[in-house]
Amino acid sequence: MDREHIVAPDLYETKGYTHAVKVGNVLYTSGIVARDKDGQVVGKGDFAAQARQVYRNLESILRAAGATWNDVAKYNAYLVRPEDRQEAREIHFQHLPYYQRAGATIVTPLLDPDLLIEVDLIAHIGSPKHCITNVPDTFVPVGSPYAVKVGDTIYITGQQPIAGGQPLFKSGRLGSAAAYETQVIGKGDIKAQTDAVFKNFDAILKASGASWDNVVWAHGYVTRDDVLEEMRSVRYGYMKMGQVAQTSVVCGLVGPDWLIESELIASLAPRQSFTVPGVSVSSGVAHAVKAGNTIYVQGQVGRDPQDKTVGAGDIEAQAGQVYRNLDNILKGAGSSWKDVVRIKTYLTDRSLVPAIRRVRDRYLEDGSYASTTVVAGFFKPEYMLEVEAVAVTG
Repeated sequence: MDREHIVAPDLYETKGYTHAVKVGNVLYTSGIVARDKDGQVVGKGDFAAQARQVYRNLESILRAAGATWNDVAKYNAYLVRPEDRQEAREIHFQHLPYYQRAGATIVTPLLDPDLLIEVDLIAHIGSPKHCITNVPDTFVPVGSPYAVKVGDTIYITGQQPIAGGQPLFKSGRLGSAAAYETQVIGKGDIKAQTDAVFKNFDAILKASGASWDNVVWAHGYVTRDDVLEEMRSVRYGYMKMGQVAQTSVVCGLVGPDWLIESELIASLAPRQSFTVPGVSVSSGVAHAVKAGNTIYVQGQVGRDPQDKTVGAGDIEAQAGQVYRNLDNILKGAGSSWKDVVRIKTYLTDRSLVPAIRRVRDRYLEDGSYASTTVVAGFFKPEYMLEVEAVAVTG
């Protein structure tokens, strides 16, 4: 399959990765921030100025790849301050059409303390999109579809524990999401909130012509590190054990009473789940799922085959284990690093970046992949790093 590494001519330079990777007609961008072409942060302390710069930069990437905003099917936004979410939505919809893209927004520090927002995209260039916009009694923020189906792939918008119904437009403008926080389900109860989220998924999958058998990747964003077992006790009442790749991190959410937000990717293509010998297995999780020619690799932490943490306090040792795990999973799924189109890195401290890059560069060829890196927490205090990957074969 044709593969192109996209470097927008008027964008800042990146270190190791590229602005985007186009494989076939699917475009994966890196996490894009508010830097000008010289690499300087634009609008320090000014969220609106930074958000506008981010979307200008993304537009340059889309243009370089022969894409438009209409081709975007999925986004992820990372905000430093939850109070910026309304302005983020207003600027977002100055570029992206209403009800045309799925995605999620979380709250987390970024690698540069002067940055306030980072955004990455997936676009399917020239492909018709079917946007699911009517699922009764299921909440989704105004302007967002419940899911976007493009080809065999279904991207489901991040679900929150909020009672059904949508906020309305007010005088042609977006209503404030904050007005709907009073409808949060199960305040302080992670099991109730997880169940609310997965009930929404169940309804959205059915409305999309899919089922839990089609789910290939789940992302969970939670605000506490002591909720994993309670989440699992609910999650596997819906999801198939050992059949889905998953990444879960501890971070902030834009709703003050939310304990969880989660998003899914499903596929109607022929699929295969992989559990690779010699790699530690999280309970109920597949190491990777291949759907069609796309491989979704579960977020990997520094754990050896005996489930023991490697490199507690030693980031280079821990990163080495993370990348060995990813290497083994890719091989076990019939792939390799040359097929990787995007990685996402979650780390506990900005100071870890140089050591992680040294390890990463042993595996990934310079400029061959898209990358997003943000600060997050994990379910064990000794973990400093988690990395997930998407690869496309053929």
